[in-house]
This record gives sequence, structure tokens and C-alpha cells, in this order.
Amino acid sequence: VTNRQMAEQVSGLCSRIHIIPHGVDASRFVPAPPGKENEVPVLFSPGRMEDPAKGMQVLLDAAALLADGERQFKLRVTLPEGYGGPPWLQAVGKAAHEDMPGIYQQADICVVPSVWEEPFGIVALEAMASGLPVCGARTGGLQDIILHEETGLLFDRGNPSALADALKWLIDDPPLRNALGSAGRMRVLGHYCWEIILEHHYSSVFN
Repeated sequence: VTNRQMAEQVSGLCSRIHIIPHGVDASRFVPAPPGKENEVPVLFSPGRMEDPAKGMQVLLDAAALLADGERQFKLRVTLPEGYGGPPWLQAVGKAAHEDMPGIYQQADICVVPSVWEEPFGIVALEAMASGLPVCGARTGGLQDIILHEETGLLFDRGNPSALADALKWLIDDPPLRNALGSAGRMRVLGHYCWEIILEHHYSSVFN
């Protein structure tokens, strides 16, 4: 299984359960070169955002609260191009996976607002490898990946106000964003590179 919650759910079925996380290629997903600076903070929410389980409505409601509070930002989401919405919303379409490293580098904050029991959350790993702080829902595997106030911020899933508060904190504090992003990159290098996944997890399965 891929997270602690799933291990608890199947604990009565088997005495030997391995929690094996997904990995990420940290040589492809890398931080932006020094000197990158957006005019206003760019929030990026990748994945199947047209799926209600991914929490798009929660994100829109939270972003509306930010806009009402006169925060300046752009929200980029992997929704079909031409998707209508407020002026701060930009639908970037279904990006090819080979283009994703560059798209992460253009952002300042990654948002993963899932409302279901997310089995893992690979986009959170990709964002962390890219040096971005991740603002993620407190659900499923995201709770294992994101260390609250160390590599990003967790918020109560389905709660737009809580998400807005977390995003305000990150928008208003660029040094915090940089610190969380750097710590996230180090966490990926120490725990989620494929070489480490193979050595620390898969070897025990076959012994």
C-alpha cells in the first residue's frame, strides 16, 4: 500500500504489510534557476482538476476569498483551455508530462485540494522536487508526504476558509515559501528518489 491509512484499513487481512511510496525523478523535476520572479505569486494546481474528487470547487472558493481580501495572485489549473472564470484564473490545458518540470518552475506555490482519500499524491512530490511549497488537504497519502510547516502546509479538506488562510500565509511571506520549498526538495532527495525507494522499500518485499 502507499500510505499509513491504507495499511490500517487492510491490517486485518494480512500480517505482512509494506508501505511503499511512489517516487519521483529529481533530476527532471528541479527548482527554477536563480532570479526567477513573478509579478504576483502564481498558484498552480495540477492533476485531473475536472474530477470533483480533486477539490476544484474548494480551490475556487478559497481563491475567491483571497481576491475579496485584495490579495494579488494568479491561479493556474490543469483544466481545458478556454475554461471560463474570474480574471485571476488561468486554465493551462492538459499539459504533457514532459512539459511539467517547466510548468512547476513557473509557479510559486503548489495547491493540492483533494477532497477524497488521496492514495498518494504524486503531484505533491513533483512540486517538492521542483522547490515549491505545497499546500495540501489533510487527507490520505498527502499527510505522509507533506510535513506541516516544514515542507508545506496542510489544511482541513473541503474547507475553503482553511485553504485561504494557508494560502494567505504563503502569499504574504516569500521567505517562508523559499524555506518550505527548499526543505521539500531536500525531503524528496532523502526519501522519494527512485534509487532510495528501491533500496529502502522494494528490497524488503523480496526477502
